[in-house]
Amino acid sequence: GRKFGIGIGIVSQRPKKISDDILSQCNTKIILRIIEPSDQKYIQQASEQISEDLLTDISSLGVGEAIIVGPAVKIPVAVKIRKFRGSYGGRDVDVVSEWGRDMREFRLEDIL
Repeated sequence: GRKFGIGIGIVSQRPKKISDDILSQCNTKIILRIIEPSDQKYIQQASEQISEDLLTDISSLGVGEAIIVGPAVKIPVAVKIRKFRGSYGGRDVDVVSEWGRDMREFRLEDIL
């Protein structure tokens, strides 16, 4: 858990569907636009920092805009998340080619 510096992101387009137990363990929340009133109320109940005014702001957020609440920030903060301009590095391993490689080519330093 948290005392070991381990974190996890819980992402949902319908916050109301997230278990109360799970949401109660989420400290800092990054909230993007939520239009559905029942989802808005659920988020408001889960975080004492969300006022009625802030709830109105949440429903009018644009693409890439979010509100951050929780212990990571002293007061609720509105942020603009920039568009990712890099390249995605994930790819599948070519297993057949890897099987054909001579094991003598591998160095322990390259693996670790």
